[in-house]
Amino acid sequence: MRDSNNNDREPHKVRKIEKEKWLLFSLVAMAVGAIVLGVMAHSEGQLARGALEQIQRSLSDAVEQL
Repeated sequence: MRDSNNNDREPHKVRKIEKEKWLLFSLVAMAVGAIVLGVMAHSEGQLARGALEQIQRSLSDAVEQL
């Protein structure tokens, strides 16, 4: 009788470990996604800053020519 209880617990442990593996995988995937999103946002911010500086320079040049 004790063996049958022990055998019933093993699949539960395996399922729990499998569930924990998927949770860990999901956590890692979310962390990687957040890092990628941060890098992309930083890159876009730098492009926007460069564009604004170029606009400011062209406006300053236009004002000086007046």
